[in-house]
Amino acid sequence: MSDRHVPPGPTGSDWPAGASGPDPLSWAEEERALVCALGGYALQLSGGWLVTHERLPGSRFNFIDIGPVAPARRTAFLERALDHYFQRALRPVVRLRPTAPSEIIEALERLGFRERPVPQQLLVCGPEPGRPPESGRPVRALTPGELPLLHRLWGGFRELPEIRASLDVAIAAPARDEEVIPVAAAAEDGPASVGILHGWNGLWGLHGVATLPGHRGNGWASDLAIGSSRLARDHGGNWLGLRLDSDRVPSGLSRAGFRVREPYRVFDLPHDRALEIPPAGPPQPPRWRPPRAPPR
Repeated sequence: MSDRHVPPGPTGSDWPAGASGPDPLSWAEEERALVCALGGYALQLSGGWLVTHERLPGSRFNFIDIGPVAPARRTAFLERALDHYFQRALRPVVRLRPTAPSEIIEALERLGFRERPVPQQLLVCGPEPGRPPESGRPVRALTPGELPLLHRLWGGFRELPEIRASLDVAIAAPARDEEVIPVAAAAEDGPASVGILHGWNGLWGLHGVATLPGHRGNGWASDLAIGSSRLARDHGGNWLGLRLDSDRVPSGLSRAGFRVREPYRVFDLPHDRALEIPPAGPPQPPRWRPPRAPPR
């Protein structure tokens, strides 16, 4: 038995029935493209995607997106996926759609993974005729002198050189039909909330949103998302996607037209646990044992 998260019922922030717009798979491709632009890579197996950045160990850059998996392939997929990460001393998170088979969830729980108490929601904002213009605090591109704020909020001391180098390359030399723009919602004394605005083949996503201490809880992240949708339109994009770790949509985002396009269930391997796969037959040592990194 497990404590399963029960998705909430429909709300005014849900995706309207029959509405047009890019599907969730397109936003997943955009997210993978950003990780690749930052020096990572994505592998497709039969059953899902393995998104990996070997030099940035956080869950923002290392995750497993499980799609439809045939029953006969489920065990093999999980074994290959986890072996890929743990050979590289990485702890991935696993993302599932709410319709994922219970057998997948039970297998993850047997391996020591635990579901996060709140889902991750893909929010999308697009053109809506008759919607009033958004208001909010000013949002602009970060200046070169302000980029260290984003570097520090994205990782620890060991990751700083890689974050800096990855972002510099992605900003200065983007791939064709791709743009990477560090953005900020700015207070009078400088940036209050920062993130990466990523354009890829006409789709735009806002990633890695972080609010500086002293400004948290005052709606700065919502203003960054609303202003980023305006910046995306200024660059020719009609749609902006944003991933939010919450079971509700902030009222400011809902008023600005952000709608839940797809919810996901997210599973982590706790830092105080090692992965243990009991093989068939006599008891044997665990097949994989990831490093026990201290919690941040």
